[in-house]
Formats: sequence, C-alpha cells, structure tokens
Amino acid sequence: MPSSRMNPAKPVISQKLSFISGSNPPANGSTSRVRVELIVFNPAVQTISVNPITAYIPGGNVVYAGNPVASQGTVTPPGGSPGTISWNVGNVAGNNSYATLYYEVNVTPDALTGPRYPVTGTPATNGTTATYLDETGTTFTYGPLCELAVTRGGGAIPTWVAISCFEGNMADGQPTVEWHTGAENGTVGFNLWRQAGENGNYQLVNPELLPALNNAMTGGIYRLADPGVRYGEKVVYRIEEVDVWGNARDYGPFTVTFNEAPANLRETSSAYARNSREVATDVSSFQREVFTVSEYEKSRTVFCPG
Repeated sequence: MPSSRMNPAKPVISQKLSFISGSNPPANGSTSRVRVELIVFNPAVQTISVNPITAYIPGGNVVYAGNPVASQGTVTPPGGSPGTISWNVGNVAGNNSYATLYYEVNVTPDALTGPRYPVTGTPATNGTTATYLDETGTTFTYGPLCELAVTRGGGAIPTWVAISCFEGNMADGQPTVEWHTGAENGTVGFNLWRQAGENGNYQLVNPELLPALNNAMTGGIYRLADPGVRYGEKVVYRIEEVDVWGNARDYGPFTVTFNEAPANLRETSSAYARNSREVATDVSSFQREVFTVSEYEKSRTVFCPG
C-alpha cells in the first residue's frame, strides 16, 4: 500500500487561521482581527488551472476586514455582509508549487451569541470550495472544507507560522535556541533577534538569513547556536519571519534561561571576545538543524517536550 508520507497525486486546497490583533482569545465586546489564508498546493508534475476558490464570511459578529493579498490571480471581495470572497487563481505550476490568498476578518463576540464563531462557511452551508482543471482537462470540485472558527474565552488563536515551542538549552557546548513551527507557507527564512541590555534594543544573532524548509506546509524544527550569550543567563528573543513577497512578521518575545554548563565545557571570557560572525561560521554545521518528527524523537538532546 502507498505510504502516508508520499505526495498526493492531486492538488490539495486548505485553509488556516492566524491571529493579527485585539483580544486573544476572543472576549465579549472586544474585536479580534484574524487572518484567513487559502492555500493551493500542487505536488504533481503537471500544471493545473484553478478557477475559482470561494470562501464565505458569515456576517453579524464576523465581518470582512479587507486587506486581501494573493500570490497570483485576481480577487473579488464580498459585496456585503454576509458575503463571499472569490479568488480566480489561474495556473499553478507542478512539482510542489503553491499559491496563496490571505485576507482579514473581524470577530466581535457578545454575551448573546456564540461562544463559537465560524469565520468561514461550514460543509453544510457555504463551505470553502475550489474548482480546478487537471492535466487531462477534467474538472474537479474540491470541498466544501470544514469551517475555521474561534471561540469566545477559548484557546488562543495561533500566530502566522504557529510557533508551537521555543526553548533554550546546551548542545555541543554551545548555548542553542530551538523553535518549532506548526505550519509555514511562503516562508523564505528566519532571523533571530536577542534583546541587549536594559535599553530594550535587539541585536541580530544570525549573520545571514536562516533558510526555511522548502514547502513546509506542516512546519519544521529549527536550532540555532547563539555564541553571544553565557551559560545560566536569562535571555529575551524574538523571531522574524521573511516570506516570498518580502513581508516580515515578528513573533515573541520569548524568554529562556540557558542551563549552567558542566565544568569541562565552561567558556572563558576570551571565547566571547571572538568576532560573532566568525563564531557563527565555526558552528555553521550546527547553525541550522531540521528534523522530521521521528528524527527529533531520536535526537541526543530534546529541547521541546511532547
């Protein structure tokens, strides 16, 4: 039987939700702004044509907030509330290519409704649907998809790449940061920034952009050595994500404390006098480590639990 790890033979259309601003989790009388992202992923060799994808905005406590950004094609915003946003994607190349659209929605819970607020249609009513033409000229309908929803007073809405873990520990004698992403789309790479001193300014840790995984639809696991901190030190970081459209998004702050090193690994002050770029180059083989789940579970040093 085919392995579940094999690429699907046909395109996949998916949607995800991420937090932008306001209350998180959503609260009575307070507006939370969220981002809805529609994703077309084509793992096949052949190009496909996708026209259109439609997504519903329910209205009432959930209203369209604009700011649509598409990687390709044309977008028709909803004409009212409730309403439907329509995306004519056009051709999506093969070989693991993808196209994306994201737009914003305001959710304002109240005491009389909810507590669960769908921000897209449901499979029973106005669910997100895509129509595409495959390489044989056959038309397929994908969907309707299960709805995206937020809950008043429920769990926090994830951020854009869904940073699910951020930890600091020791690895190969180096203070090292690890973070997990629950999903990535259009991510080119990451920058890690460390807060310096009491003035609150941040310094860039990595001398060059830390490359992201290719097509990491389900996220990745990253480790980056930071030669600029001492063992046992409490450090504040933030992560900057850079995407293919030139956008940069910040996550954090994250506070970690590096464990005290064993005596035979404790560094001298002279080690910290070295140029940071030189140090980063010396540990380049460790500077970017990416794991599958099974590889991570077998790792000598596990930072993030669970």
